[in-house]
Amino acid sequence: LECSGSPPHFLCCSCFKKYVENQCNEPLSLRQMSEGRVMCPGCPTPYLDNEMARCLPASSFLNYIESRMDLLEQRRSLELEEEMQRRLDAELRRLHSLDEQQREVLAVRRHIVESILTLKCPRCGQAFLDFTGCFALQCSRCPCGFCAWCGADSCGDDAHNHVRECRWKPANADVFFGTRAEFEEAQRKLRRQKMLQYLPTVTPTTRRKVLLEMRQDLRDLDLGDI
Repeated sequence: LECSGSPPHFLCCSCFKKYVENQCNEPLSLRQMSEGRVMCPGCPTPYLDNEMARCLPASSFLNYIESRMDLLEQRRSLELEEEMQRRLDAELRRLHSLDEQQREVLAVRRHIVESILTLKCPRCGQAFLDFTGCFALQCSRCPCGFCAWCGADSCGDDAHNHVRECRWKPANADVFFGTRAEFEEAQRKLRRQKMLQYLPTVTPTTRRKVLLEMRQDLRDLDLGDI
């Protein structure tokens, strides 16, 4: 096998196989410098994958490909971690730059999103997404059964008895089951009640700014009249 350098350097396939195996076992820091590619021992020229496939046994070439894929995955994970850290640092700088009023608005908005607009387990706070038709909901994290009509904890792991008698349930509703539209309407009413209970606890200035910032979010949830 010849590299594509100038001048080209030659290795027989037997020696090249051993060379590739040694390269794949090099320390990670050295392999990262070439992105896992195998470089010619005589010059800084990488061997092309199609040339390597013609010269190497299938098992050796597969080992090289897997080794390179592992390296690139590790590099990608590291880059994602670095990007996440940059975002976190930027968010921290932004938070530090906020004045007291802006921080209060941010805190109120976060509370509304996390504690009012998000359907979640009343016992452990796990978000709930998987409505399957039954209004006796079951938390995926803790043994809590709760009601989709009013959000109340059944104080056990089965909310069917509560759902049967729930005062929030419409008179013409099924004993336990309902449609997706009925579920969404129940959540809208529940969110609306919680919003109307919470907003008077916030200063008028903060309330006005929060509602302005969340105007589109509230409209999307059919709460635009709040």
